[in-house]
Amino acid sequence: PARPGGELQQPDLGWLYRQLEVPLVGRERVVARVLAHWEHVRAERTGGVVFIEGDLGVGKTRLAADVARLAAQDGARVLAARCAPGAGLSTLVPALATIGLARPDGDLGPGSPVAFELGVEAAGIIIDSSIEQPTLLVLDDAQWADAQMISLFRQLGNRPLPILEPATALALVLIQ
Repeated sequence: PARPGGELQQPDLGWLYRQLEVPLVGRERVVARVLAHWEHVRAERTGGVVFIEGDLGVGKTRLAADVARLAAQDGARVLAARCAPGAGLSTLVPALATIGLARPDGDLGPGSPVAFELGVEAAGIIIDSSIEQPTLLVLDDAQWADAQMISLFRQLGNRPLPILEPATALALVLIQ
C-alpha cells in the first residue's frame, strides 16, 4: 500500500525509489497509456500484462517507477522485483514475503520441484493479495526470466480473478 504522499511501501524498493529522483522527460503519453491499461484492469477486475521494451538507458525502469508511484497513490499495493541470470523464481521471494510468502526450503533452481511449488504458491498469494487490494507487480530485467517465471506471468496475466470478490485487480509490468 501507499504511505501518505503516495510513497511505495515495500521495504526493498530502494532501487525503485531511486528511479523517481531522475526526471521523466517526454514520456507522458507512454505513462498515460500504461495507466489507462491499469484503469482497465481495475474496472474489469481482472489481470493484465504490460511490456516495456527499449534500449539500455532509455528510461524503462524510470517509467515503470512513475507508474508504480501513481498506482500507489491510487491505493494499489505495489510489489517489485529484479530478475537476475539464473535466479529464477527466487527473485520474487523478498517482494512476496511482504504479503505472506515464506521462503521455501530446498533448491529454487530452474526446473526444480521446489521452484515449481513456489510458482504455484506465488501465483495464489499474488492473486489473493489482489483480491484484498488492487496489486501492481513490477518486474525489472525480465529478459532474465526463466521458463517457470514465464509460466507464473501467464498465470497472473491470463487468469481472471474471482468474480465474487470486490475490487480485484492485478497488473504485471515487465521491463526488458
